[in-house]
Amino acid sequence: SIVHVQAFKGLRVGPRNELADMQAIVEKVLGGVTPHDFDSRMIFMCFDDVLPVSGFEEHIFAVTAAEQVAGLPWLSDPKALADIGALVIIHRSLDDVCPEKVLHILRAFTYEMLAHPENAPPVLLLPVPQPSARGGACVTWVRSMLETSMVDAVLHGMPCGYALVLAVKAALTRIQVQMSGLHAKMCATARLSKQRSQLAGSIDFVLWQYLPVRLLHSIPPIRRDLGDHATRNINGWKVKRNFHRRGRFGAVYMGQKAERKACSSILVVDKSRGSHNFSEVRAINRLLGAMERLATAPHPHISQLLSVIHTPSRLYVNTSMIGQHTVQSALERRDSATARTTGTRRPSLDG
Repeated sequence: SIVHVQAFKGLRVGPRNELADMQAIVEKVLGGVTPHDFDSRMIFMCFDDVLPVSGFEEHIFAVTAAEQVAGLPWLSDPKALADIGALVIIHRSLDDVCPEKVLHILRAFTYEMLAHPENAPPVLLLPVPQPSARGGACVTWVRSMLETSMVDAVLHGMPCGYALVLAVKAALTRIQVQMSGLHAKMCATARLSKQRSQLAGSIDFVLWQYLPVRLLHSIPPIRRDLGDHATRNINGWKVKRNFHRRGRFGAVYMGQKAERKACSSILVVDKSRGSHNFSEVRAINRLLGAMERLATAPHPHISQLLSVIHTPSRLYVNTSMIGQHTVQSALERRDSATARTTGTRRPSLDG
C-alpha cells in the first residue's frame, strides 16, 4: 500500500482542538518556508475556510463549494496553469469515505482541468490524520483518491516546513520519472505499430501488385480510380443482398443489371483481412485461370466468368448464375468426336 498507518505514528501534533482548526493546520504545514523554497509556483487548496498565511497570499485558495471552482483565476488561464509546478490539496480525513462535498469539488476541478490537459499540473494530496478518526480511515480515504486518479501522488506523514519542500520535490521527481517511462513505452509502442503497418503494406504490395504482374497473370492490375472503399456498382452490376454464405476466399453477393434484368453472383475477396498469404493468392489466380479457360467456346460451362475487378481494398469476381443446363446436357448438345467420326465414315460406307 502506498499509504500506511505507520506513516502517521511519528507525527507530533498539538492538542485536539488545534487539529480541529484547519487554519492552525495550514500555518503549521507552511511554517518556516516561503514560496521561493519550492523552486516553482505552488498552489495550495483547502476545502475549509482558511485565511492566507503570511507570504502565501497568492498561493492559498479556499474552496468550500463546487461552484467556486470555475472562479479560480489560474484555472481558466492556460498560461497561468502551465506555470504552476504542482497543486497541493490539504484535507482532513474524518471518515472512511470521501465526503460528498469534497467529491463534488474534485469532480468540478477535474472537469475544468480537462479543458487544458496539456497544461494541467500534477496534483498532490496532503492528508491530515485526525485523532478522532479510526486508524484505517485515512488509509482507505487516500487509497480511494489514488484509485480514482484524482491525485498523482500522496505526501505521507503530513510533512511541515522544509520537510514539505523536500517531500514535494521528491514527489515531482517520481512523477517525472514515471511520465518519462510511460512516454518511452508509448513511443516504443507507436514505433512497433508503425513497423507492423509498414510490413503489412509491403506484404500487400508483393501479394497484390508485384506477383500479379510477374507470375499471377489471371489477377488484373489494381484500378486506382475505384477508390479504397467498397462500391455498390461494379462494372455496371449493382451489388445486392448477401447469399448468407462464405466461400473459401470471401462472401458471395448477388449482382444485377437493371437494364437487362440479369443476375449474377459476385465473389468479394476482402484484401484488408490480413490473413492472405502467397498460397491463398496463388489459389485465387488458379481459380480465375480455370474459369477463364472454361469460359471459352470449346468448353461447356455452368457458371461463366463475366469480369474481374481489382480495387485497392477488394477483388470482385463476377460470374453468371448457375444455368438451367447441367454439364451432361451441355455435352449431349455438343458434337462429340465419335459422332463426327461416324458422320464422316457413313457416306463412304454407303457408297
